Amino acid sequence: MKKFYILAIVLAVMISGCGERETVTVSQSCAEEDPEFAERLQDYLEQWIDAVIIVESSTRGTMLDPISDLQTLRREVRGLEGPQCGETAQDALVNYMDFHIELFLDFARGDLPDPSNSGNAQAIPNPELPNPRKVLTDRLTEIAEAEEIAVKEIDKLFEE
Repeated sequence: MKKFYILAIVLAVMISGCGERETVTVSQSCAEEDPEFAERLQDYLEQWIDAVIIVESSTRGTMLDPISDLQTLRREVRGLEGPQCGETAQDALVNYMDFHIELFLDFARGDLPDPSNSGNAQAIPNPELPNPRKVLTDRLTEIAEAEEIAVKEIDKLFEE
């Protein structure tokens, strides 16, 4: 009788092992998957902020070289190869960079008002054209929103 119980237990264990097994996946952050890629995006964001400060402190006539530096940084970020989990962050950073570059180029061309001349009297604005100050404000809002998204996506790379 003792052998019967042992045989029943062994068969029960064997039969229970024939079913589907649960697989346990260990979640890892994108930074753990490719730490160098995540760090490089973070470094590029910091370099970008420094380069933007230089452009912002330039006059219209001296902006083109610093803008060219921004374009170089943007191309480097676009050319980074990394894991699929980092694509959203990379795209968000490039989008943020694009908004900035477009704004600076428009300003350098004279398509946007110079905020430092806010007190100067100008010609009577044409009511059929968009208000240049509103255009500038809207563009700056777009940049702020794009920056928030880029920072959030880069931060996600380091989360589990």
